[in-house]
Amino acid sequence: MMKSLRGLLKVLPLHSRSLRPWLTLALICVFTGCPKAPEEKPDLSKSTPAKSPAAAVVNTEARWIVQSITEEIVRLAAYAAKLDASAFPPDLVTVAALPGDAAGFHYTVEVHLPKQDALHARIDIPNAIWETQAYVPFTQEVFKRLQLDKQKQLGSIGGDPLASLTAPRAEVIQQENQRISQWLTAHPLDAAAHEQAALLIGTLGMRENSGSFWDTRGFCNRATAHLALARALRSGEAQSDCGAVGELLVGLLIDTKADCEKRIDALASRADSAPGLKPWIVAARLRNRRDYRIMPDPTQGTLLERIELFRAMNEATGPQAACKALEASLKEPLADWTRILLQFHFTVEEGHQFTQAALPFEVVEAGKIFPELLKSKPPESFEKALNRAPGHIVNRNAAGTPGVEVIDDGAWAMFFQRHLCHAISRTSYFLTYSLGVKDEAEQFKTSVGGAFQKLTLFPLVSMDVGDTPWTQSESPAIQELIKTHPEWISDGIWGRFPQNRRDQKAGIPGMQDWFSPGLPPGTAYRFWTRAQYLTDIKNMTEAQAQRCYEAAPWHYGVAQKYVTISGHGHPTGAQFKKVLGNYLEYYQPAMLDYAALVKSDPAEYVSVMQRLTVHDPGFYLELGKYYVAHSQEKQAVEAFENGFTHQANAIQLSNECRWLVDYYATHNRTDRALEIAKFAAEVYSQTGLETMARLMERLGQPKEAEDYYLKIKERYGSTYLLPGFYFRQLSKAPNPKFAEQYAEMEGKVFPNKPHAVAVSDFTSPPAKGVEFTTSSELLERAGMKASDIIVALDGNRVENMNQYNFILRRSISDQLDLIVYSGGKYRAIHATAPERRFGIIMKDYGH
Repeated sequence: MMKSLRGLLKVLPLHSRSLRPWLTLALICVFTGCPKAPEEKPDLSKSTPAKSPAAAVVNTEARWIVQSITEEIVRLAAYAAKLDASAFPPDLVTVAALPGDAAGFHYTVEVHLPKQDALHARIDIPNAIWETQAYVPFTQEVFKRLQLDKQKQLGSIGGDPLASLTAPRAEVIQQENQRISQWLTAHPLDAAAHEQAALLIGTLGMRENSGSFWDTRGFCNRATAHLALARALRSGEAQSDCGAVGELLVGLLIDTKADCEKRIDALASRADSAPGLKPWIVAARLRNRRDYRIMPDPTQGTLLERIELFRAMNEATGPQAACKALEASLKEPLADWTRILLQFHFTVEEGHQFTQAALPFEVVEAGKIFPELLKSKPPESFEKALNRAPGHIVNRNAAGTPGVEVIDDGAWAMFFQRHLCHAISRTSYFLTYSLGVKDEAEQFKTSVGGAFQKLTLFPLVSMDVGDTPWTQSESPAIQELIKTHPEWISDGIWGRFPQNRRDQKAGIPGMQDWFSPGLPPGTAYRFWTRAQYLTDIKNMTEAQAQRCYEAAPWHYGVAQKYVTISGHGHPTGAQFKKVLGNYLEYYQPAMLDYAALVKSDPAEYVSVMQRLTVHDPGFYLELGKYYVAHSQEKQAVEAFENGFTHQANAIQLSNECRWLVDYYATHNRTDRALEIAKFAAEVYSQTGLETMARLMERLGQPKEAEDYYLKIKERYGSTYLLPGFYFRQLSKAPNPKFAEQYAEMEGKVFPNKPHAVAVSDFTSPPAKGVEFTTSSELLERAGMKASDIIVALDGNRVENMNQYNFILRRSISDQLDLIVYSGGKYRAIHATAPERRFGIIMKDYGH
């Protein structure tokens, strides 16, 4: 897959090998292979403000949004009236919130233009805070004050951005940006030009795929200002197709899904007479519903459509199916592929391919907008090019001449910063957790720190990765950034800011205060993320959840929240199906949630799981485990074998094939057992190696078994598997070598050797033990629950997790004999659990 990507990466080492100066080689590859940059546009550079003007006068996200939109409207109108922007006061536009009511949200706006009385206006938000019409009366008032209400320049800009932007590469967007910006600089009152500007900004916003750093609010603010200017200039005349699509793109970015569906239908009704709309309609439906069936042939369609199809499939069917379906498209080196995939739960195989491409692709694209990135070495080049603050619609060039910039350098710079941080964060996560190569992860952190440490947003990477020492070392920069530019911090990052660092006395706003209300009014913007962190979303009433669902019925997170609340926290399968039944035909997360609700109905459960296998054969393995749990061995064998036949992910197969290996060994099919175990071991996952080691034990080949256990210890640092093997072998026959090795390992965990205990030996509450911190069906079936404390396993006293795991691994049986302290008394419990595990989180007790 992805031959051109592999060609680009030939000079890059695999993560699973020695890291080497990974990033340096990647950047060499980028700098030597970067396409020629487009012709540079006129320099309209800005100085980076030390503190956001918006942050100085607003204290909530919603007020900042209104302030940003109205200020851009004022600045453009003032430019058209030939006012000198250098005389504008810092508080050019101020916003105050009025009490909300059944009619929506309300704000008062004051405009302080030089040598004029303040203009007072009211902004009423009955629906979405980014809805264009809410700002049209204000725009008309500003035009009237500046005597612009009679000056209009309609429909003369030309160009065909609806066609060109269906290939939304950075260089194409920038070429359109230069064209529209130059026209608006000369003709600031051209409604058609403002509508093209909104389309352009929305197109770049559609390419935002930066994970936890994802933030399209600034794009939506700017696009809404252009759309309001256009409507005020048109005075009731119909907007252009560019304006209609631009308004739709804003809706897609803020998740007003029901409204977007109406807009899409309206565009579709005239697509026959305007064929240029068709790619936008397909892309919009894919974005709005995540239903990949809308575009049945992934080899057809524009780049715009294929990008949205890749996004929809990643979310609905998973990265593996998405990569397979769009294999031909992925041969084109494009940052969008890596950006989108890294937002989802990718496999190790995909992680190897996509994380190695992510940073090079980002730097290639940034170099197309900022050629200076390729003229000097990092970190100086990155600091110079990308640490530019987002500006306004009107900016000044180096000579001091004002002009319009639809997408200014600062907006581009922050776009690239967010995506660079996303690439760094996900690569770090992959190395640290997916591969577990901590030394290489540390080398990677050192490398990226050297190259990107001067980027404004770089300190936020440590928060996203969840690296506590790194976060603490970066905390002064993080605190200063939140304090001075709260509008630059995405909800996904803010939610990870440690609670004890939200120091309001130091001027750092609290997350609950800034994001108030939790969702921008009238939208489901970033619902998935905000529902994790914000109490007013967590504590939604059923009526609130229903209103949100009615506004965004094709947002799975919203629908899931609604059915959960209406089902009082425990919806039935029937309730789930009533609300979310349309998802069960194509949307994997919905099928999984539904399957969990209908596990007691075998026919329904199996039906859902078989549907899941269509795009991900890994679900054959889940189906196999279900059959095993229900003592249906024949069906289980067939399901597991289907996983191999249909080529489920190799690592998943290696991790889940142990039951099948044991089954074949028990039923005298040793050849097939060896074939599967050899496959699992060659994958080199810990579980795969252990599966082969256990088969060797079973076949009476202790030397071969020991070799595999040693490989596990060397590769994964496992502490318990090898001594467990020695213990089992010593229970069969004496072996001086094994005995010596075992005694040494046991002594490190049990300084005084394990000692046998019975329930009668315990007379007072335990001082030490192992505690269940969560619960599971297996635990409850065994008669235990969260907060129960284990004090003995298999007749041996255990005081901590190390001792528990050491004893646990001495047996390969599914049976456990426990002594548990629960409800103020001790009990002996005989339990059965696959691999002797209950699928829960445990911790030391009393330490």
